[in-house]
Amino acid sequence: MNTAFCLEALDKALTHGMPEIINSDQGVQFTSNKWIEALKDKGIAISMTGKGRCLDNVYIERFWRSIKHEKIKLSEFNDIHELESLICDYINRINHYDNERPHQAFGQFVPKAVFENAIILS
Repeated sequence: MNTAFCLEALDKALTHGMPEIINSDQGVQFTSNKWIEALKDKGIAISMTGKGRCLDNVYIERFWRSIKHEKIKLSEFNDIHELESLICDYINRINHYDNERPHQAFGQFVPKAVFENAIILS
């Protein structure tokens, strides 16, 4: 992953909406002048996790683990475009991820039920 790749992904993501803030780790691509200038030019606030703060990304890391184990490793694809389509399909099924799929961390409740019903997790 390099700065050019990240800038391309940023431009693609911004076609879907403009965030107020973007959080990243302190990887070289996210501390580069080009990345920082791109965010500032778009009026996006910059947030970076502290050095050695591996747990800061635990939720997104878990999400990507789920994609890998529930979609990518169980599917066949011939090229990067098919892989992208598989990933997009999974992400677009966020309704499933948030509304139907039980999560171990939530005591096998679905996230929507936890947050809407204020289920207290022990």
